[in-house]
Amino acid sequence: MYLKIEEQNFTKFKGDIKMAKTDFFVSRKENEDYVLSYEIEKLICVGFSGRNQEEVLKHVEELEEEGITAPEQLPTIYPCSKTLSTYDDEIQVISEKSSGEVEVILLFKGDDIYLGLGSDHTDRALETVDIGKSKQSCPKPHSRILWKMEDVEDHLDDLKLKSWSGENGEKELYQEGTMEGLLPLSEIISFVKENYQEDLEGTMVFCGSVPMKSGMAFGDRFELELEDPVLDKKISHQYSIENIR
Repeated sequence: MYLKIEEQNFTKFKGDIKMAKTDFFVSRKENEDYVLSYEIEKLICVGFSGRNQEEVLKHVEELEEEGITAPEQLPTIYPCSKTLSTYDDEIQVISEKSSGEVEVILLFKGDDIYLGLGSDHTDRALETVDIGKSKQSCPKPHSRILWKMEDVEDHLDDLKLKSWSGENGEKELYQEGTMEGLLPLSEIISFVKENYQEDLEGTMVFCGSVPMKSGMAFGDRFELELEDPVLDKKISHQYSIENIR
């Protein structure tokens, strides 16, 4: 038996629906911490955002040799569903070959910019067919702790990114690097505004990743960390990966 909803009641109900917001915790350098209630309206991943674009181009050529279609523009933008955003400690995927990528994420609220930590988890098997679809096929885990841009903007290149891939209770260092290896965040923001949309209010931006220590690893757990050695602060996150197929 199906539930019948009168049209006038449903119309009224729709008007009462409120968009879900995520409560982030902003950690300030003067210990003036506060909660930021943020509605994620759009989510995008910026790819091929290495600072040495000659090396990026070389990587693109390597991908083409493997049959992976290269983007027409470097760097490039991959729009993803906002519903992929999650701070849960477990994600579900439909591929045995998926892995995370530690990245800085940016959020925009009025005149303020916040940065945090996220993982551009990607289906590596689908990546050989379509990079954009591979990014869209997996959740995008992130921490709930943010730093305000003005607290770290004078030493952004010093920020360190690390990740570990785990399997059966063991883990090994997967990625390690500093923000110096990526395009300056100011350039990434300008690029997104010019090529995606000018107003980034409500947008979560994944800014690109640092190199792997060796080849890809496909584990059942992923850990990531953003360290500020100047202010002696860290943001960390970890999540388990369940293949449901």
